[in-house]
Amino acid sequence: MNKNLTGVRHPAWRMFVVCCLIQFGCNGCLMMNLFTSAICQDMGFSYAAYGICTTILSYVSAVVYPIAGRKLPTMDNKTLALIGLLGPAAIFCTGFCTQLWQFYILAAIRGFVAGFYLMMALPVIINKWFVKARATVLGIALAMSGISGPFFNTIGHNIISSFGWRTGVRVTGLISFVIFVPAVFFVLRCSPEKMGVTAYGSEEGGKTDTISSIKEKAVQKKDYGFLTNPIFYILILARLAMSLPSGFTGYFTVFGTSIGQAALGATLLSCYQMGNTAWKLILGVLVDKLSMRRTQYIALALVASGVLLVFFSGNTYAMMAGAFIFGANASVGTLIASMLVVDTIPAEQYATALGVITTISSLMGGMISPILGGIYDATGSFTAYGIAIVIGMVFLAILLTGIYAIKSRQLKQSSAAV
Repeated sequence: MNKNLTGVRHPAWRMFVVCCLIQFGCNGCLMMNLFTSAICQDMGFSYAAYGICTTILSYVSAVVYPIAGRKLPTMDNKTLALIGLLGPAAIFCTGFCTQLWQFYILAAIRGFVAGFYLMMALPVIINKWFVKARATVLGIALAMSGISGPFFNTIGHNIISSFGWRTGVRVTGLISFVIFVPAVFFVLRCSPEKMGVTAYGSEEGGKTDTISSIKEKAVQKKDYGFLTNPIFYILILARLAMSLPSGFTGYFTVFGTSIGQAALGATLLSCYQMGNTAWKLILGVLVDKLSMRRTQYIALALVASGVLLVFFSGNTYAMMAGAFIFGANASVGTLIASMLVVDTIPAEQYATALGVITTISSLMGGMISPILGGIYDATGSFTAYGIAIVIGMVFLAILLTGIYAIKSRQLKQSSAAV
């Protein structure tokens, strides 16, 4: 028998807390950006070779998350907790690696977990549990990744300095496990039906044809009409351009080492992750206050200006400010990217189109990290990459202008046909 609970008594809020813990703990253990420089220096790996770990993680995630999207709503919490356990376990085992291929295998395991948790779990679970306040709840939960960054960076940097990177990754894995795996095992339910209740806000007659229901319909009956829409192919190029800045997040510590300030690299990474949190909230408000299109251009300008400050200012405080501003990149790649698809692709085609776009961009974007590592190995500098990011943001602005021009023309043609 379904129960209509309201307010803070509704179990949806417990699921929200678990989602925050998932984003906080899982993001902290899966990315391993802080350890790149220490691992390469200690093991003698080239940055290009080690960067393939990121490629493997991205590729495995790209394969997994369409499967996760179908399985998550019906998955029991024990199975999901077991999958989550693999993430901290892979990080912990990284502390025992002696060969490069071992890092690759563990990266594949981390990619499998990321495909379930970081890519799909939060949107699927929150869309199931919330009708009212869905966007706000999802935005807050996603922002936990930016809060977890400084937390894990501070702990990791201190441990690396005192005990080495191997101890650092083991402690990171253990902390991550404690933060989110028990909550998933004992509290999480992937849908309200599993607890015999309705979604939060449904009792108020909230809109039922939401993104969640659209996705479910698309899974049942896939609509590939977007393949004849030129906007779809421009969106793929746009999504690839959005991936360009994200490749640098694993190299902040390497950048600090390259300019003779190893500790600064960890500080810049923390500033970036704090900016990640702040800009997700700020840009979300701007979308409501201004418009999607204007907010997108503002976000691109922020990323470009942040990169210029980090790479070319030469001043510690300016670089820290630039890293914080550069954190807007995370919103470009998540919030802005998904909303751009919603804004330009018909609703009944949204889920399928987004899946195809994300899979293609992940497979191609996964090569950015080893390419970036190769550039650094060859030149000892990230200057060329910084210039490429700025050019990429200009190119993306041009693509966005083209997308909206085509969309406007399509709307006029549809109106004329009617």
